[in-house]
Amino acid sequence: MVRTLGVGLLVQALTACWALRAGREDADLGNLSFSEFPPLCDEGLVSQTCRHLSGDGSGTTIGKADIAKVLFKTEEQIQHLWQVLDLPADELATCLDVCNAITEYIKDWHVLPPRSDLACYTIGRRWFCDADVRPDQLKIAGLSEEQDLPDLHDQESQPVAGATSYRKPEAEVATSWHLVERVANLFRIFPAESPGREEAFAPPTMDDSSDYTSTIRVIMRSGQIAEAFLGAALRAFENNMTGNQMLRWFGADDANVERNIRLTLNSAADLLSKAHFVYPGPTCTKKQLAYALPNGIDCSRLQLSDAGVPCASYGAKFVLYVCPLFMSHPKQQVLTLIHEASHHAMAFTEDVCADPTKPPEEWNCTPKGYGRATCRLLAEHMQARALINADNYCYYVQDVVDQNSPEWVPVWRSEPRNAAPFTCPPLSVPRGSLCSCQHGNHCFQDGAEGCQLKSSTSLQFSLPSCEDCRCARCPLNARLLPGGICECNEQFHCSTTSDSGCYADLRNFSVLSCPTCFCQRAPPKTKSMYKEHRLCTEPCGSMVLGQVLAENRCAKCKGTDCYLYDCTLDPCKDKSCGKFAYCKAWAGKPQCRCFSQYRQGSDGCHPVIQENDRCCYTGKSQSLIRAVWVPRELQPTNWYFKHICPTVDGIKWRKAPRTECTGVIYQHPDNHLLGLGKGVEI
Repeated sequence: MVRTLGVGLLVQALTACWALRAGREDADLGNLSFSEFPPLCDEGLVSQTCRHLSGDGSGTTIGKADIAKVLFKTEEQIQHLWQVLDLPADELATCLDVCNAITEYIKDWHVLPPRSDLACYTIGRRWFCDADVRPDQLKIAGLSEEQDLPDLHDQESQPVAGATSYRKPEAEVATSWHLVERVANLFRIFPAESPGREEAFAPPTMDDSSDYTSTIRVIMRSGQIAEAFLGAALRAFENNMTGNQMLRWFGADDANVERNIRLTLNSAADLLSKAHFVYPGPTCTKKQLAYALPNGIDCSRLQLSDAGVPCASYGAKFVLYVCPLFMSHPKQQVLTLIHEASHHAMAFTEDVCADPTKPPEEWNCTPKGYGRATCRLLAEHMQARALINADNYCYYVQDVVDQNSPEWVPVWRSEPRNAAPFTCPPLSVPRGSLCSCQHGNHCFQDGAEGCQLKSSTSLQFSLPSCEDCRCARCPLNARLLPGGICECNEQFHCSTTSDSGCYADLRNFSVLSCPTCFCQRAPPKTKSMYKEHRLCTEPCGSMVLGQVLAENRCAKCKGTDCYLYDCTLDPCKDKSCGKFAYCKAWAGKPQCRCFSQYRQGSDGCHPVIQENDRCCYTGKSQSLIRAVWVPRELQPTNWYFKHICPTVDGIKWRKAPRTECTGVIYQHPDNHLLGLGKGVEI
């Protein structure tokens, strides 16, 4: 019986290996020619990367400590990596040996791209290596240096404070494969992890030409490009090439800023390398590109699309929810994924409040930490908030990649590129071997075969001479949706001046750039109710068939028809959450959440405990909390000190003379909620 079982497992493993190798041979390169890309572990490329990462700057050897520092990992984890790659136990190894060991490991167990700067990903049993992540292409993939990310953010969905069903996500960030992939990315090799046995042997479920498959490919490709963005920023950061960007976006370039940058960039890269994308997200709003639920639970497959279940992880992967609006903003896809990934473990960035009179986590706040102007304001005047604001890191990465892209042209190709030997269609310009629509225009297709696009709302054609593709733009006050349809922005409705060939409903145009359709602003109201309407189900806007919605009314759409219905606009109106907590509507229901630096307990929210090796006299045997003042009627002492008493002689909170406690009780961001003042020296 034992022998029979062993043979069965062996046959199963060999069959899986055959399936994976067969999949690699059929990997889809799209329209890319791998001859234009540098070979794997090219000596010049490896030497250049090694100089930026190694402590001695020789460009030949790299140590375990160097990699541990760059990737923000422990020495034990890198020691495990050395063993996995079968490298010598010595502290130093040649960079070429490390690179070659990585390619051998990936080739045996996972999906190895044919060349450097070609990123691979998997969908089911199919392999795709069609993401061009050459440094000069990364600059094209991002926004221009001074362009703002669009104000398409929405309030992050978070779990309820105190929900007993929540538990720590099970996803890990330092598996053998994960460590190998992260080091491979440093050497500009972007492999894909082989799927689990269930996926490897599952029958094909999607047609490669289907809209859904195309959408998933766009999301997966954007994720790989986002990883390459972070890798390029980390290489420049370790080479001390980002001092100006640190000052610009974080207000300083000291050790604390460096540590936070290294932590956040690695945290985002860790998550993207193990991301499970859910499309469309079950609680997407019309203003959301994507969202994450870092405090959620580890979910099953059935729970991923349940709007009532906040999922942080799925098995061994972290969950990122992608919304339909993501597909209509191709120039923001990469930085959006970096933004959302930074919200997850271990960085846990926020979308902070930029009003210094309010706590950083306050949502009812203007302005929020979005846009270049606001992020610079945070860096200049509120540096602590800049270090936890997601958009500050997005702009930092964007500027670093934009500034340093010319230096990263592959060393094996120094000759300049020739001019494009073709003529692009109107409103488009050459981009390498492709044509790209000019700013503000989008490329779309009428449906003829032979004119495949990178996506249905792509800025680039796949063939320069394709006559069935053209560049066009939506009318004023409208945005592009997948399929070449224009939709009016919020608080606008669609109007037409002609009945010939330009049909439009209340929101959508039927033809992109139809000259006789335009978006007209709704009649002015005494008070804008749009934000309140977002709390209703399936809102249609502030007007329905020309009728302005009343304060207690909302609109619900079905097809092209809209009707009015009663709606509770504020689920939190009569909800009491107790001290140190606030109410936030999520999925139409009131939820209580603890303020920043507070943790949910069985009897409410309490300040977060941070242990320290100092002891302070409290008069009672209890824990001491950093930087929080508490009134006498709430605690037996006047305040919590900043130090924590350790376990001494078997007593957890040992008293110590007050004279042994020195320092400053710093002001907590929630002090104003308690009616308290500034910190004092002790």
